[in-house]
Amino acid sequence: MRPITSPSCQDRHKRRLTACRILLCCLVCSALGPSAQRAVRDPIELLIEYRDLVEQYRRKGISGIGDQLDGWDTRRLNEAIALLRAVRASSPFLLDNATGRPEIGGWNMPLVGAAALLHADIYLTDAKKLVRRPEHLLFSARLLGIYSGVEADRERKRRLTLLNAWLRQIAGDFNGVRVLLIDAKQEFPDDAGIVFVEACLEEAAASPRAAPDARASQALVRAEVLYRHALELDVSFAEARVRLGYVLLRLGRFEEARQQLQRASAEGREQRTIYLAHIFAGAVDEAEGRVDEAIAAYRAARTIAPQCQVAAIALSHALYRAGDRASAATIAHEVGRASTRCEDPWWSYDYGQAWKIDETMEMLRRAVQP
Repeated sequence: MRPITSPSCQDRHKRRLTACRILLCCLVCSALGPSAQRAVRDPIELLIEYRDLVEQYRRKGISGIGDQLDGWDTRRLNEAIALLRAVRASSPFLLDNATGRPEIGGWNMPLVGAAALLHADIYLTDAKKLVRRPEHLLFSARLLGIYSGVEADRERKRRLTLLNAWLRQIAGDFNGVRVLLIDAKQEFPDDAGIVFVEACLEEAAASPRAAPDARASQALVRAEVLYRHALELDVSFAEARVRLGYVLLRLGRFEEARQQLQRASAEGREQRTIYLAHIFAGAVDEAEGRVDEAIAAYRAARTIAPQCQVAAIALSHALYRAGDRASAATIAHEVGRASTRCEDPWWSYDYGQAWKIDETMEMLRRAVQP
């Protein structure tokens, strides 16, 4: 038997790599159009360079790839991702493993997941610097479409999908979220978080901050159905219960709203969830003329977040309605003079669970480290 390093084995290996290069060139040219043949000279080398970028990200994080990333323009990234998609479409087994395959530049399925996170991380890091590069969300979503099979971590993909959805929501790309949800609902049909994202989209369409729309009530009804479904899937999902209560409030079904909000404030774990439950419960009481109860609810919200403006303004308004104008004026002046401000959950209400972006990103960063 010939040793593994024999010339014949090396020749066979070279022939396989050459055949793979030819196959990849043909596939990517078909995927990218007539100009692709000029653009993609050596697909294996391109995939190796892209893999090295992702490996560097895994080791050093987003701050450690600045110089390398500068050499990648949109077209080059698009070509590399198109190559991976072509491999997945033609020979799924080449990616569906945990061992780097030399035939495709050392790629495997865990690296594809890391690449999907890399582009979401680039987008988020730039957005915090007020730089918008939406193409990276598109790249991340395209890689998520590849990230499946035996070696794909299902929970990681679920979190990556939610992260992409939240980033698109906060960017105002609601159509992009809907497109992302088409596949997500098929892959995770029983996931309360995915259902919650869709419910938030429907509710956002009827936001009181948006332009008045005659179809707002229809959107609220759709949101109600989806929030109820999320609660069927996860009865402890207090944030979905708070939002269901607010939707019922806006639909004029006050008693149902009160029941949901009372339960959410009792069962909620996050302070922001309990804060919103008290604010909305106070709004229900005000709508029914129960001003004293509304004042108590707003005071409870203010106890949770003393520096938050919405609770203070709502309390001031309720005190004014109750005839206690001196106290109302005092609270209003306190809000105006306050040197510190909280990130009031109401201001980001239309963006669903986007408040979890940083926490989820950090968790995923740690998970992809080698």
